[in-house]
Amino acid sequence: MQKPSYCHPDEPWRRRISLFLNTQRSPYQGGGSKIIPPVKGGQGGYAKHSLKRSQTGFTIIEILVAIVVIGITVPAIMIPFSGLGDTKNPEYVIQGSFIGQKKMEELASKFRDTITATCPEGTAATSTDGDYSLDCVSEQVNATDPDTSTTSTFARKVTLTVSRTDGAMSPLVFNSLFALDS
Repeated sequence: MQKPSYCHPDEPWRRRISLFLNTQRSPYQGGGSKIIPPVKGGQGGYAKHSLKRSQTGFTIIEILVAIVVIGITVPAIMIPFSGLGDTKNPEYVIQGSFIGQKKMEELASKFRDTITATCPEGTAATSTDGDYSLDCVSEQVNATDPDTSTTSTFARKVTLTVSRTDGAMSPLVFNSLFALDS
């Protein structure tokens, strides 16, 4: 049996490999008829052909695992930083509560009928204390329903709303009933 013309007579392994690999002419041989298989690993300017695939890049499973890990860790890391914008809010609420309490104590030191000079009936009187705005409204109420305004002289309900002038906190609402003149 005669060897095929594309195999080198001294190298029988080329015949077996040539069945699996595409062969090409060497650019260094001029126009010769000798055909050689490509060099393994793409060395020497030849195309890379080998029976074993090289390991490059990531598999789809590795990418999915990375996405899941990132999706779990990033929100867990960001949770402590999400409330940093509201760090001043408790301070504002405490200051607003003190200002509201101070105003209510000032109104409590007055007679029920003179409260309307500071806190008019039916309409809000607005005053400021630093960065806080105070809206005060008073109304006459009776004993059976202190949430409804009446012409009764049983008690005066004062509603004080404290808010920041820059809108940095929700308004605080204080209610108080003044029933007895002393």
